[in-house]
Amino acid sequence: MSFFTLSIVLLSSCFALWRIGRRTRFFIHTFQLFGYDAAPYSAWLSSHFRDAVFRWSHLIGAIILTLGWAFELPVWLLFGLWAIAFGSSKRYRRDKPKKGLVWTARAIRLVSITGLLFLIIGVVAFSLVLAGSHGLAFLAAFWLIDLGSPIVLLFASILAVPIEKKHSRGFQKRS
Repeated sequence: MSFFTLSIVLLSSCFALWRIGRRTRFFIHTFQLFGYDAAPYSAWLSSHFRDAVFRWSHLIGAIILTLGWAFELPVWLLFGLWAIAFGSSKRYRRDKPKKGLVWTARAIRLVSITGLLFLIIGVVAFSLVLAGSHGLAFLAAFWLIDLGSPIVLLFASILAVPIEKKHSRGFQKRS
């Protein structure tokens, strides 16, 4: 891989990771505002689907992935287009919330579980690339993580239920 291609891949990956971080922070804050209750959070996701969940960049990303697969575009071009499409996270920082995100122990546990799920997706994609797959697998993982971050967060909250119950029982024993 040439220095030019490597530079484009690294720059694009940084943009993608930065945006995933911004989106995840936005959705953990929203989930926290709903008191970590899945039902109203899910309803909010449904009512804000076009505004917050599925953005134009996701459609553009799907087009880039499709074109890359259909025409076997070079890796540097795919990642360059990706950096342009996913370089902004303006939506996830434009609103000034009345109540800011509080990094409680529960929020940190949820973000940790969410990050672990993201890491699993990334490792699978990276292993596909190492096995000889095109760089599309890596971009597809970025797309899937970025698009799925609100749902992965919801899934992480389900996985965290036993931890939260144990934590809650600890408080009940003390009182």
